[in-house]
Amino acid sequence: GCDTLLGLVERSASTVPTDVLVVNGNHDETLTAAFRRILQERFRNDGRVAISPHYTRRQYVTHGSNLIGAAHGDKAKKRLPQIMAMEASSEWSRCWYREFHTGHLHAQAAERSIESVDSVVLRTAPSITPPDEWHSASGYICSRQCMETFIYLPEGGLTAMHVAGPTR
Repeated sequence: GCDTLLGLVERSASTVPTDVLVVNGNHDETLTAAFRRILQERFRNDGRVAISPHYTRRQYVTHGSNLIGAAHGDKAKKRLPQIMAMEASSEWSRCWYREFHTGHLHAQAAERSIESVDSVVLRTAPSITPPDEWHSASGYICSRQCMETFIYLPEGGLTAMHVAGPTR
């Protein structure tokens, strides 16, 4: 997993300046902290990559008129738009396009709707990992394994989305 994520950051940085947010989940806080530390060391002197200095459950990044939040999604999911307005108030006031990206439930694109709550688009990411024993035993099987990439115009708004998954 670490090699895959490092490869993603390297590939992104080879084409565009890359900001990396590391948000811990509900099952992997220690491993996530270790991965964040690995990223900091690997890209310490690399001007193409900026690793967020924050290690919090919710993080925010701006790109022009876009305010994008990231959270695992296991806590306070229904309140994320209001929390964004409070935690990132100065960015909220100057960015007219706002999104929050979460995981946790790992809904498949066809199974989920994109919600818009209080002027914030809420997205739940699918999972690229295969089901482990708990997920298999609970019946969470046969979902498409994939990851999503979003491209935003600096003027504000999503302009493209790419979906990729493992080859079989």
